[in-house]
Amino acid sequence: MRNPLIGLFVAVLLVFTSCKDNDPLKPRTLSKRLKAEVVLMVKAKNEKPVYAANFYMYCSMAMKQGKVTNPDNTSELSMKKGDEKGMRCVRIAEDGDYTTKLPQLGKYQFQANVTKKNITIKNIDELYGDKLGLIKPKAIAVNKDKLNVTWDLLKDADAYRIKLFSSEGKLLFRSPVLKNKDKVFAFNKHSRGWMAVEKATKGKKYKMELSAIRFEKAFKTKSDRGFNVQCISFCEKEITWELN
Repeated sequence: MRNPLIGLFVAVLLVFTSCKDNDPLKPRTLSKRLKAEVVLMVKAKNEKPVYAANFYMYCSMAMKQGKVTNPDNTSELSMKKGDEKGMRCVRIAEDGDYTTKLPQLGKYQFQANVTKKNITIKNIDELYGDKLGLIKPKAIAVNKDKLNVTWDLLKDADAYRIKLFSSEGKLLFRSPVLKNKDKVFAFNKHSRGWMAVEKATKGKKYKMELSAIRFEKAFKTKSDRGFNVQCISFCEKEITWELN
């Protein structure tokens, strides 16, 4: 399963890591070095919604390992490093993790074991019952030398995003975070948002991902929403690139 949040936290993370470098290693300040996020994920299975949870940790110090415990302390999940430096740990739901029931709601306990002096840092994030319905493309078509993706607005969605992946799962293109009133996005090989030198080739198959994002109620502004995603509804569709 690919990481639906790639890029959403980047700007916030850069500020977070740079401003924490000089913090004293005291218990009351350690938790400020760790950002924790649990996100409710929604997708369709047999045209009905199924749910799972993704977990993310971002730390201003390199982490050796991470884990998350559910609200009633009955389950502990390990998290793997999300980058080479160990500043990010993730646990992304697999297809088999999705069920018709919501994940357990409440406060999840995150723990990071960092390399420096074998320090353990803890923080929490709460999963509420604020979910989204199913999102799906209304149409995908070439128009005026661009690939046009349209969709119907989803109730309670605060933003949308389009991504394009290779058949091997490599992220090739990522749109900006679109406004909650946007319901169309068009792009081609000359648009901003391509992640690598490799771009789409005419006649080749790709996977396009459309997602709707819901932020936590108290965090709706652009400056603070990065670490406060509550729910993501997403769908993937195989397409053939028809543009030169």
